[in-house]
Amino acid sequence: MWLKKIFKGFTGSTAKENNTELTQVTQRPSAEESLQKLTNGLGHMLEQLDSICTNLDKHSSQNQELLEKISHIPEILNEIPGHAQKQVETFENIKDLLEANAHTHKDMLDGFFKFNENLQELNSNSSCQNDNLLKLGKSFTSSERYFKYMLDKQSKRFMWVFIISMFVSLSCVILAGWVTLKVVINQ
Repeated sequence: MWLKKIFKGFTGSTAKENNTELTQVTQRPSAEESLQKLTNGLGHMLEQLDSICTNLDKHSSQNQELLEKISHIPEILNEIPGHAQKQVETFENIKDLLEANAHTHKDMLDGFFKFNENLQELNSNSSCQNDNLLKLGKSFTSSERYFKYMLDKQSKRFMWVFIISMFVSLSCVILAGWVTLKVVINQ
């Protein structure tokens, strides 16, 4: 039965031909027709066997390639510990670099804290200096006022001394002129 289906599929007959074949099967086909069908079926089977052989050849070559690749697996597996050791060494180097970097960052952070403390101390010192400068400015202002007061007082004294000196000098000149006039008149 399955052989009949294979032969039907390979003959490429239509539904109408299938019906005629069924009627012919019941009517007993002639020997020539049977031989023709058998020859066609065998030809098709040979094509299928040829295709199977081609596929088997492909599978055989693929299996051969796979075996060649699998034969390299022990070499690759032998190289893995060496590569793993290199990775471990690389990771250890990275760890050492990260530790050194962390130490450097800690030192920098400590330096920044010290710098911040120094800035705060400098700010405190500048605030004290500012207060001292304000006191000094006030002292200069009061000293300036006192100096102006003393200068004004000295100016007044100098003016009195000048006026008195001028009066005495003028008196001396007048007296000398009078004495001279008297001396000249008496003679």
